[in-house]
Amino acid sequence: MKKLLEWLKKLFGSSSSDQSGFTLVELLVIIGVLGILAVGLLATIDPLEQLRKGSDSNRKSASVELVNAVTRYFATNGEMPWDTSTSDACATPSTATALSSGTSVPACIQLLVTQGELKTTFTDSTDVLEDLLLSGTTEKVAVCFNPDSKSESLRAETKYDNLGVTDATNCGSSKTATSPCFFCAQ
Repeated sequence: MKKLLEWLKKLFGSSSSDQSGFTLVELLVIIGVLGILAVGLLATIDPLEQLRKGSDSNRKSASVELVNAVTRYFATNGEMPWDTSTSDACATPSTATALSSGTSVPACIQLLVTQGELKTTFTDSTDVLEDLLLSGTTEKVAVCFNPDSKSESLRAETKYDNLGVTDATNCGSSKTATSPCFFCAQ
């Protein structure tokens, strides 16, 4: 064992005349390589795309939550919130209505909150709600948004117009659409 240790010291050890450390050129080369790796990593991760995906995820969650609330309201009351005969009724969103436009759709949301179908905090996220479009009939509801991220806009589920109607002519895998393609929760 002693002979092995002596041999390793001899092999990897340095004499007193050797200098340890890096030269300036070696340090510059290492810094350059690390810089290239960092740029490659940033290009792979694409932080802006990640932020857009997060925004789209929030909108998708709010869309599904609102559609589920309307569906629960319909199951409980036998009518859509915009078909109700009470004074809290709101106009039928037969055209895509923005949720933050100040139209009667927020009254529908407030009705869903009052009935316990939506949490009271749902209306607090106005930055998410302003991008959602609500449309519906007496039997159907669709909550749509135009995705910001490339990955979400290329998904097969993003194939609707702003009313929740499948738009196969303008929305497809090629994405050469003349109008934007929307994700719709229905």
